[in-house]
Amino acid sequence: MRLRPSRTLATVVATGHVAALAGVWLTLPAAGAAVTTLGLAVSAVAFARRLAAHPRALAFRADGGLECIDRNGVVRACRVLDTNVATWWLVTLTLDTGHGGPTAIALFPDSCDRESLRRLRAWLVLHGRSPASPPRQAGLTASESAQSLTRR
Repeated sequence: MRLRPSRTLATVVATGHVAALAGVWLTLPAAGAAVTTLGLAVSAVAFARRLAAHPRALAFRADGGLECIDRNGVVRACRVLDTNVATWWLVTLTLDTGHGGPTAIALFPDSCDRESLRRLRAWLVLHGRSPASPPRQAGLTASESAQSLTRR
């Protein structure tokens, strides 16, 4: 599954940086605001560098494992750590490729095609790497659906 840079993630991070910048300049004296602005610029550059280091693709192996393909086309077997979330609007993965430290990836619906994201969510649940949400029943809220499952 090919991974694309997420516009949603970029928008959220950029909005957070701009809001922090506005708050800093509205509340701090000029010297403090200038120093904090420098810190926010360093944070934005660090975020961009982290995104550039993310895998460009993930591949499911026949043995049930996962492989990462980096920006240079190098394929590495990776181990999925237990700190993952799989919801309909966000999948977070923490991968250990044995090359450097763990890598955290946030995948929004615009990060890859819909079917690949569905397969990844199912893979995470089936391999015990993400807590499974109780199935929702039509016409019920999530809490009502969960309560009806516990009554059975």
